[in-house]
Amino acid sequence: MAYPSASLSNPITPLRLDPNGSSPNFKEWSYGVDKHLLSRKIEGICLKDVLLNRGKGKMPILPKKLSATATGEELKTHEESMSKYEESYSVREQADAAIIGVFVGTTPSELVKIYHNYPSAHAIWEYLNDRFLNKTAVGVAILIPRMFQVCGGTNHPLATCFKKKDDDCNLCCNSLNGPIPASFSGLASLAYLDLQENALSEAIPDAISLMTALTSLYLSSNRLSGGIPPAIGALTSLQQLFLSKNILAESIPTEMGKLLQLQSLHLDNNEVVGSIPDALSALTNLDHLSMAANHLVGAVPNFLTSFVLLTHLYLHSNRLVGSIPAHLSRCVHMEELSLSDNLLTGELPSSMGAMTNLRSLDLNDNNFTGSIPASIGSLKSLTYLNLCLTNLAGTIPTTITKLRHLSHLE
Repeated sequence: MAYPSASLSNPITPLRLDPNGSSPNFKEWSYGVDKHLLSRKIEGICLKDVLLNRGKGKMPILPKKLSATATGEELKTHEESMSKYEESYSVREQADAAIIGVFVGTTPSELVKIYHNYPSAHAIWEYLNDRFLNKTAVGVAILIPRMFQVCGGTNHPLATCFKKKDDDCNLCCNSLNGPIPASFSGLASLAYLDLQENALSEAIPDAISLMTALTSLYLSSNRLSGGIPPAIGALTSLQQLFLSKNILAESIPTEMGKLLQLQSLHLDNNEVVGSIPDALSALTNLDHLSMAANHLVGAVPNFLTSFVLLTHLYLHSNRLVGSIPAHLSRCVHMEELSLSDNLLTGELPSSMGAMTNLRSLDLNDNNFTGSIPASIGSLKSLTYLNLCLTNLAGTIPTTITKLRHLSHLE
């Protein structure tokens, strides 16, 4: 993607914001933004790139919230904190900083009208798309009200516009580092938070428990350490939780059993220890469960047999012992099952033949006994089968010839 020049020959006049929600130079500022955007033909750059996705450096500490009636010293303090906020964000270009200027502090009355006149984030995005950019990525409109929510405060004229339960914040794929600021917990109406693929470090703050509207939390591919905070159990609306590819250690907190709405749980590629707690037996809405590449011990939990919605189960590369639960076949919607690289023993249950939706079965590098059950021929959707290094004996059952879609066999 081509980006415009990093310098501006005629910098855009800063937007002046009054505490009553108006701006004395909004038209001048707006004209300057239009002129620079149009003259530089900034096409194909979505506001996600311009506002957020070129962010580097530490995660910004959010400015102190400002009321719409603030005056005097409070305004001065807010102005100073906003200055530090913008500096800490280190946006890619001066033009980016100029555009960010409209989304901080109290909002000009003209912009208030925009947000009151358009019924949804999508409609607002269409308006801004027509006004500023001709070609943009889909699905980033909601980033704009996030900046208002972050900087405007609860007394902001727009505050009531962003208490809906569909508010999103996507800051993934940046170079953000340092800890996740506890001040993020102030975004109480946020339903979707994506901080994946950054370089965020230190522990997940306990204050995240205050973000009770969250339905999706993506923190994968960072450098987060410490344990999974028990406080995460307060996020009872969570449906998607991605903590993969960090340095999270300690055991899985039993409080995670309170996340009854959870559909996807990804803890793989961490340093998690201990056994899979029985408290997770309450998570019967799970369809994706990944705890692979950790240091988990103990048995494959029998309670997984009641997870009838499960389609993907990844427990490979741990130190799990015992046999495969005989009634795992109750998970008839299972599409991918990976238990490889563990210390599993016993015979392969013949009941596995009931998992007719299974496309991938990986059991390699275990210590099974007995032979390959003939029922494996019932897995007619199977495309990948790996049974190498399993100590299985006997002959390959002729029923395996029924696996017409099988493309990989070890």
